Amino acid sequence: MEPALAIFATLLGHCWQTQLAPQDVDTHCFTDMWKGAHVRDVHVVTHDGKSVYEGETIYSFDGKSIVFTYVNSLGGVGGGSATVADKVISFTGSMRAGPGSPPQPIDTKWRMLGDGYEVTTPAEKAVRRFTLAR
Repeated sequence: MEPALAIFATLLGHCWQTQLAPQDVDTHCFTDMWKGAHVRDVHVVTHDGKSVYEGETIYSFDGKSIVFTYVNSLGGVGGGSATVADKVISFTGSMRAGPGSPPQPIDTKWRMLGDGYEVTTPAEKAVRRFTLAR
C-alpha cells in the first residue's frame, strides 16, 4: 500500500455505517485499488432500506499530499486534499451537490478509532460515529 494512504488500512475490505436519522443509514465500503496505489470509498445513504443517494471517493497520493475526487448520483463532483496528524484525517476542498449547484466548501475531520471512525464537520454539531457494518 502507498505509505501515505496507510491511515485507511484498517477500513479496507469492510463496510462502516452510521445512523443519520431513525430511518436513514449512511454506509461506506472501502477497497484498495491496484495493490494499494489508491483507496476507493463507495457509500450509499438509505431511507427505510432503499437507496436515496450514492457517491464514490477515490483517495490518492500525488507525491506531495493525499488528494481525493468525489462523484455522486445527483451528478455532483468535488475534490480536494487531506492531511494526516496522529489518527486524524483533515479534508479540505469544494463540492457541487449537483451540476447546477454552487460550490460548497469541504471541511471535515475523521478521527480513526480502533473499532471505526468518527466524522465531524463545522456545520454539524453532532459527531457521527461509523462502526463495522459487515
